[in-house]
Amino acid sequence: MLHGTAVLQRLLWPWARSDRVVCADSYFSSVEAALSLKASGLRFIGVVKTAHWRFPSSYLGARELGARGDWVTMVHDDATGSPDLMAVLWVDRDRRYFVATASSTRPGTLCERLQWSEQEGGAERVAVSVPQPEVAEIYCG
Repeated sequence: MLHGTAVLQRLLWPWARSDRVVCADSYFSSVEAALSLKASGLRFIGVVKTAHWRFPSSYLGARELGARGDWVTMVHDDATGSPDLMAVLWVDRDRRYFVATASSTRPGTLCERLQWSEQEGGAERVAVSVPQPEVAEIYCG
């Protein structure tokens, strides 16, 4: 068992079988962590680094996505044919890779923030709205 998965199991045992959603950063996130917490009765959303074993990073990384707010998803089905795990690539400023056993990739609310933009006569702050899937909305929220 990976160290991050073992730490998650120890930290979250009081909430086992509660069906809560656990959001984790890249230190704790892996396919193993997602499946382990699912077996414990918890749902999982985590940002993964691209070097994780069993995560389809080469396939997702090779996908060309046009603009900010685009995303692509891969879904793994269990033995009964129902989805049990998904991998999501979402493009914001950078590419973000998610592994999840919770949420969906339906369009979520727009991610809105201010950013600097070079304008004639100097830089100014402009509002930017980026579409995002629900899985990213829950994680970032």
